[in-house]
Amino acid sequence: MVADLDVERARRLTHGAVEVVNDANLVVNHPDIDIVIELIGGYGLAKDLVLKAIANGKHVVTANKALIATHGNEIFKAAQEQGVMDGVRQLLAAILSRLVPGRP
Repeated sequence: MVADLDVERARRLTHGAVEVVNDANLVVNHPDIDIVIELIGGYGLAKDLVLKAIANGKHVVTANKALIATHGNEIFKAAQEQGVMDGVRQLLAAILSRLVPGRP
């Protein structure tokens, strides 16, 4: 499932391979979705959706620097309490392993 405000454009880009909705809450609340990838940017709506996804037991992946810089501690704590992964830490670990000699 993909959420986009421009549903028609998203449908064209996905070639009808996935369901497209205009309400991201449908994604973070959907019982069959296990992983949410946040691509909104900013830290208002993005924060609300990420925290809602985590509260619903979903793993979250984001590279949203503004969100993490502003609300990272809250997001990491929520992910840890729910027992889900936050993709930011895994992304950073992967980047560091390539940049820092001797890191596994």
